[in-house]
Amino acid sequence: MTKTNSLKISWRLGLAVMIIMAFSVMAFSACGGGTKLVGTWKLDRVVSGGITINAVATDKGAFGDDFNNILTFNEDGSATIKIRSETASSATYTQAGSQVTVSIGSVDTTYTLSGSELTYENGDVKYFYKKTS
Repeated sequence: MTKTNSLKISWRLGLAVMIIMAFSVMAFSACGGGTKLVGTWKLDRVVSGGITINAVATDKGAFGDDFNNILTFNEDGSATIKIRSETASSATYTQAGSQVTVSIGSVDTTYTLSGSELTYENGDVKYFYKKTS
């Protein structure tokens, strides 16, 4: 094999590796590497002042209705938000990376999508949602 042929093969191999890497990066970033936002999310737990209250009967006790929070995100950017016994069906949302902004009228609320959890912070209280469907 001549030096010229060897350089051509090395160049082609390097180009092929770069193309494969580029497609891999695009495919991985397109899937977000985490849970897809579209679907239904239910409040799983609340952390306040270092105390965790889980959405199970033994923990929630008097806070039962507070755990009746359900967020549903649709493909078209619309959302249904149920907090306690109130439901807002005219909500919309936008997502920029891990930040999800839910708009109900002129009120915007920002959630953070991290792995398989959606969180919302209100002062020192942190709400954790898990995807149910």
